[in-house]
Amino acid sequence: PHMMIAGATNTGKSIFFKSVLYSLLNSTNYRHLQLYIIDLKRGLEAVDFKEAPNVKIVKNIKEAVTLLTQIKAEMDRRFDILEARTDGKKIIVPEKDEVPRIVVAVDEASVLYMNRSRDDVDYKDVMQARQLADDISKLSRAAAIHLILATQKVEKNIIPTTVTENITGRMAFRANSFHGSNALLQSKDASDLPDIPGRGVWRVGSKKIVVQAPYIDEKQIKSLCQRIKEKVEENHPNKKSSLIGDDVQEKGNKARTNFDNKLQDGQNEKKTKESN
Repeated sequence: PHMMIAGATNTGKSIFFKSVLYSLLNSTNYRHLQLYIIDLKRGLEAVDFKEAPNVKIVKNIKEAVTLLTQIKAEMDRRFDILEARTDGKKIIVPEKDEVPRIVVAVDEASVLYMNRSRDDVDYKDVMQARQLADDISKLSRAAAIHLILATQKVEKNIIPTTVTENITGRMAFRANSFHGSNALLQSKDASDLPDIPGRGVWRVGSKKIVVQAPYIDEKQIKSLCQRIKEKVEENHPNKKSSLIGDDVQEKGNKARTNFDNKLQDGQNEKKTKESN
């Protein structure tokens, strides 16, 4: 599933956003996860993750459009193999299919999605980014690609309903009004929360629970990312980054080659069955 994180300033939203990314990196083998962080505040919030070789950070709207375009192309490529399969399975399993799970995390998503004037220098890029994110949110789960959006407010004129409708996991920290709470949870629960940093309401589908999110500091994040870097260097001393958008990724790495071979085999098997 996808996830949305929202809450007023100083309620714990940013810390929880980092905690989620930390947990993903800490609990998943680096070969099975690629994390792409879109931080439109010039990467200031995401900088703690920069040493991890399976993390890529983009810092401006043009880079975000390029990344989302590449993610969508990868999603379409993964759907090709699902379409060619003859075993009836219609979901990518990263360990079996030898491709990583992809998580795209957008901090302050309102900067990416908010309405802008046609005279705005970033207008075309923003409109393209919104359409790409819309497409990804609708279709990407079966392709093992997931979105995490963090924002102060969830409103129709900031993040379109075409995106929010496809996000089932929602973490709401204290909201300043009933309207803000209702937009995310369809209830007043977030506006009733006490003024305690990290106190929030976790909702999946119709199930809700009040939780206290853990605190994490930059030292913990940097330490984890350094350990991942050292582990990769130890196991693959000559290996370059294979993240989407990197030169080596475009030329094709072993995982991509194996995956494309599976695609070709599936297509050939499908053609053989049809001809018989």
